[in-house]
Order: sequence, then C-alpha cells, then structure tokens
Amino acid sequence: MSGERKYLANLDLLRIIAAYFVLLFHFRWEGDDYLTYIYGFGYLGVYVFFAISGFITPLAMQWSGYTLGKWRQFLVSRFFRLYPAFLAIAVFQIAQAAWGVYFEEVTWSRVFSNFTWTADFFGEDWFVPVFWTLAIEAQFTLLILFIYPLLNHKSQWVSVLVVLVMIGANYFAGRGITIMNYSGIFVMGVLVYLYYIKKLGFLLFMPLLALAYYGYATGVSSWHARTAVGTALFVAFVPQLYAGWIKYLGRFAYSFFLLHIPFGAMARNYLGFFPDDWYYQGIKVFIVGLVSFLVSWVFYYKIEKPSHDFSRRFKR
Repeated sequence: MSGERKYLANLDLLRIIAAYFVLLFHFRWEGDDYLTYIYGFGYLGVYVFFAISGFITPLAMQWSGYTLGKWRQFLVSRFFRLYPAFLAIAVFQIAQAAWGVYFEEVTWSRVFSNFTWTADFFGEDWFVPVFWTLAIEAQFTLLILFIYPLLNHKSQWVSVLVVLVMIGANYFAGRGITIMNYSGIFVMGVLVYLYYIKKLGFLLFMPLLALAYYGYATGVSSWHARTAVGTALFVAFVPQLYAGWIKYLGRFAYSFFLLHIPFGAMARNYLGFFPDDWYYQGIKVFIVGLVSFLVSWVFYYKIEKPSHDFSRRFKR
C-alpha cells in the first residue's frame, strides 16, 4: 500500500548537524582545549545517518508502494540516487593522485574494491575515508528489500520477530564490516518507522528501542548506541521544526558529507599559516566548512540533483 509523501524537516535538521560534526571530527586540531575534546566526538554523526536510514528507507518504500516483485526497480532507483555522486568524487580523487606524487597508491585492486564498495573486504584503503559508510548503507538497502514485506506483515509479531533478529544478530556479531555489525543502529530507525505507521504502539515501541540500545551498547559501543537512540527519539517525538533554511541546507547534506574531506583538506592546507591557538584554529575549521559547503552547492546542482531526478523514473 502506498502512502502520502510528506516532508519531514527534522530529518534534514539532523543530517545538517551530523554532516557538520563529521567535518569537525576530521579537521579538529591537536590541543588540550575544550573544543578539541568536543570535536573528537564528531564521528558519531555517521550513526545519526545510519539511524535515519533505518527509518526513511522503509518509509520511502511504503510511499512508493513497494512490493517484493519491485525489488529490481527499487534497487536501480537507489543506485542512481547514490552512486553517481560517489563516482564523481572517486574519479576526482584518482585524478588528484595522478596529478600529485602518490599515483602509485592507485592500484587496480584499490580501484575495483572502491568502485564496488568492497574495500574493507579486500583490506584496501578507501579513496575518501567516509566511503565505508556507503558500503554499509548499500548492504542495508539489500537487506531491507527482502525484509520489508515481513516488517509490514499483517501480524504484528512477525514485525517484532524481524526486529529481534536484527538486534540479536548485531549483539552476537559485535564489531565488523558488514550490515550485521551495524544492524542494531539501523533497527532503531526501523522501530521508529513501525511506530510512525502505527504498527507498534508506544508500550511496545519503547521496550524494543531500549533492547536495541542495550544490545548495541553492550555488544559494540555505548556511544554509538546513545547517538542512535537519541536520533530515534528525536525523530519519533520532536514536532517537525519547519524552517526555510533547514529545507534549503538539508538538500546539500549528502554532497557535503562526501566532499568535505578532499576539498576541505585543500582549503586547510592553504590556511596552514594560522597560529596554533584554539580560537584561530576554530576560525580555520569554520572557513574549511564554508569552502566545503560552496563546493557541495555546485556539486548538488550539477551532479547529485540530476541523478536524483533520473532515479525517480524507476520509482514511477
């Protein structure tokens, strides 16, 4: 059954915050000041993205009237939504390596494993460190294609069983490089989806969310789990904070997330003359973020938006 598509401003707000905190993590400076300590937690923005995906992916499938027979159509649509932006940045990194002095690091194995999002399986380095998150997102997409009908089964307890299996799989798998090692994060978003469509009531939603938190916190990381459960509670219960700037900036979050390292690093190198004092370093990071945003603005309209428009053809 398809539903009415609705703009959820809080998701964009979370994406904006998460993407910028990931930038702060990558461009923090070495110091003993309080800001350095805070920025060190910026990597947790990744788990905000994972929890959001657990919620919005099945919701988008419901909006589009997904059935198991449409899995190819949905998969191709997701491919053209996500892959072109990644491909453009990966090619840019290879070109930059060819122009620089480290082209010998671009091996055929590294190229193949990056372009197929399997670098972790082959023990290869990613061209851009955040690319590993795309590999996990892709694995979740493959998983949700086939468990979505079970999540929406007429029996509530079939949905609950799927959730419990995802929680248990993560608890026993622990840390690793597959979706099973992150399913506890995604399932918190899935639980919000089930609560959002009224498949779960409050009295069942909250204990299952607490169980998902406990399973990931004890099996992998309490900080990751806190971030994901906080994201889930925010999406589930905070009224939509509609504002023009949220909707505007939210569209650039994905491009910003992918681009901030290669282009932000170039900006940072040009600003190497800044003193080591924390306030000067804070200004430098702000400028790096501004440059990353401007590049993302161009990238969104030239590459990401056209690929999104193309992907919608498959949903129709």
